[in-house]
Amino acid sequence: MGINERHLDILADYVGARLRERAERPGLTMPARLPAWLKSAEHRAEILRVIGRLRASLTP
Repeated sequence: MGINERHLDILADYVGARLRERAERPGLTMPARLPAWLKSAEHRAEILRVIGRLRASLTP
């Protein structure tokens, strides 16, 4: 698993989570620095669909 695939996994887990717990040091994690529109539940389905397309485009 390459670094790009790991990043997509992290993004998919974060965006797909219905309940997000705060880290001990908020603001210092990659998901905490994501733009608000990307973290919005309103866009969840579309973002997960795009992450799936990106994952499919990765070369093995």
